Amino acid sequence: MPASSGAGGSGRRPAGPGLYVHVPFCAAKCGYCDFASVPSGSADSVAGGRHERFVDSVLRRARDLAREEGIGPFATVYVGGGTPTLLAPPLLGRLIEGLRALAPGAEEITVEANPESLDRERLAVLEVSGATRLSLGAQSLEDAALAAAGRRASAADARKALGLLAARWKGALSVDLMSGLPGGTPEGLALSAREALAAGARHVSLYELTLEEATPLARAVGAGTVSLPDDGLRGETHAAVEAVLAGAALFRYEVSNWASRGSECLHNLNYWAAGEWVGAGPSAAGQKRLPGGGVRRRSAPASIDRFLADPADGETVELVSPRDAFFEALMLGLRTVRGVDLRGLEERFGAPAARLALDFAASRPDALAFAGGAIAPTSRGMDILNPVLVALGELVERRFPVGPGTAAAGA
Repeated sequence: MPASSGAGGSGRRPAGPGLYVHVPFCAAKCGYCDFASVPSGSADSVAGGRHERFVDSVLRRARDLAREEGIGPFATVYVGGGTPTLLAPPLLGRLIEGLRALAPGAEEITVEANPESLDRERLAVLEVSGATRLSLGAQSLEDAALAAAGRRASAADARKALGLLAARWKGALSVDLMSGLPGGTPEGLALSAREALAAGARHVSLYELTLEEATPLARAVGAGTVSLPDDGLRGETHAAVEAVLAGAALFRYEVSNWASRGSECLHNLNYWAAGEWVGAGPSAAGQKRLPGGGVRRRSAPASIDRFLADPADGETVELVSPRDAFFEALMLGLRTVRGVDLRGLEERFGAPAARLALDFAASRPDALAFAGGAIAPTSRGMDILNPVLVALGELVERRFPVGPGTAAAGA
């Protein structure tokens, strides 16, 4: 087995374990969204309403899960949704302060925000309570694309939020953009990226629209009332945005994420490294590594009312086999420029499993390379990763070693 001289790529290293908290409330469902979220009205924000009860419940559940799973102290915290900034400023502050108490030495505390729910008061609360990083879900600054996607915010709302962040936010900033929206253009999304960078974003996530069954947008496309961009236009849009990001010295460190050196998302790096984390809130999931290479994964049901009645009710526990955990580790790690550290694979799954991964990489020089002790995707590999992973999954299914001398033995 070749000696490892460190993982491939460059930039920040994964930090873990992490704590993820899912805030399920939003002002309205977007047309493409199938996340666990519920539209929330003014009755939820009154004293004793669902927002306040949720904050108390999720903090209690996060503490209990950390103790039960034996995971911690937390190196990162990520508050997603839904729309966390829909919470009233005092509740938002209570949530972040409570999470900070669970992660006193956290290197990164991220909070997601939508443009229409961001204001000076919430920004001030986030800063005082300990948030270090804000992720703004802009998606686009083209009104036609936003309207077709059923986004609540307009392009003017997004620009107002970016201006506010540029003037008042002192922490790290990430902006989400989405390619493939109906009505979107390469020029418009490239301009959206430029405006995000001008506001101080040093991290940009560029996601491709995925039509999820039973969403309003999927139904509209199926009925023929909305048309999606063709593959050529999608490719042109992706290339236009990538050129803007590269011109500002942001590098593609993961399939859908670009950052300047040192601005990569530590919390997500831990996910892609198949690390450990606790997930609290409706639909949240966490995982704990087990001896022998397997994983214990605990997931909460999506119902907000069930969570408020009893945060632990209905949770499921899945035991992931070493073989499946091995494939997951490769699948996730190969999404990143850092790749998968071969020595780490050997220590966790055994030398034969690591050799299987190395042999597969050697068979796909068009997509994968071994350097610096790690198997990582080439630039082209990032663009053709899905069929590569299908082939890898079939190989692992057939040839993952189980027996004496492997980490899987006795698991």
